[in-house]
Amino acid sequence: MNNPIYSFFDTETTGFDPYWDGHRVIQAAVLRARGGEVIDTFDSLVNPGRPIPEETISIHGITGEMVESAPTFDLVLPPLLDRLRGTLVVIHNAPFDLAFLDQGIREYELDPEELTIVDTLEIARRHLRFPGNALRKISRYYGIESPLPHRATYDVEILRQVFDRFVEELEIETVDDLMALSGVYRTTIGEKATPPDFWQAAIASSAAVTITYQSRTGSTERVIEPIGYQERSGRQYLIAFCRLRNERRTFRLDRIRVITD
Repeated sequence: MNNPIYSFFDTETTGFDPYWDGHRVIQAAVLRARGGEVIDTFDSLVNPGRPIPEETISIHGITGEMVESAPTFDLVLPPLLDRLRGTLVVIHNAPFDLAFLDQGIREYELDPEELTIVDTLEIARRHLRFPGNALRKISRYYGIESPLPHRATYDVEILRQVFDRFVEELEIETVDDLMALSGVYRTTIGEKATPPDFWQAAIASSAAVTITYQSRTGSTERVIEPIGYQERSGRQYLIAFCRLRNERRTFRLDRIRVITD
């Protein structure tokens, strides 16, 4: 457990979805450690090129004025990825932060990155029991100081201490022990998303397609007009105008059955 470099990573953003809603990173922080000792840290505000909503300012306290002269993400992303590459990347709720990295790599046409992820949220859910699984709720459970507001700078240090407590509580002695946990996996981000041939043709031709869609509330038949395609966290999504709802919707591809008759 002492040999690898662990990169504790966190972001603050303008919102939740970098793909459909265009939200962007406004702060990124990495704390790298080996053998229980901090090697280095990286912390940068980021100019998102868009307004920061008031509801997110109330969470992290980062205003538009604070990031006005900050570098844009195309300048922050390469040195950020340099620090993550070849390390064990520890993130609380990894799909969220990875989505912003994935979107940035695609937007700026960088090479895809293969990362080894340690998702402490998934570990908490699968292997431990807490009153709540948010990072700061877990830190309070362990008596770890949690400064306010929610800033990436503070959260990577909190995350490092929480991870150390997980290692102790789960009696993890080797990297193989760690890799055996739910929430520890290898993933590639930034790969160009290519839709299956049928949907690629439908998007290109703007053809209307009749489908049944299995949502959480049940199955519905609808006619859709495919517009685009995206992959997130290992899942495939189709963007389409839905005639039933009379608006653009996002559909999980594995929940679609095409009606051909």
